[in-house]
Amino acid sequence: MNIELLLPLGLAIPAIAVGIIGAKGVEAIGRQPEAASKIQLNMILAIAFAEGLGVLTFVLALIMINK
Repeated sequence: MNIELLLPLGLAIPAIAVGIIGAKGVEAIGRQPEAASKIQLNMILAIAFAEGLGVLTFVLALIMINK
């Protein structure tokens, strides 16, 4: 894959995912405030996985640049 395409897409897509996860999590907490702790835990885990994909993409891009 081309590095000029890998880095912007690999960092933009997780950022969009984090925004969607956050919006839906806040929406769910607004609908069911009594389940806020469970929703928040799941939301934080999902955000961590999405950010992990962004970091992985960044590391792979650095490796490809140094080749």
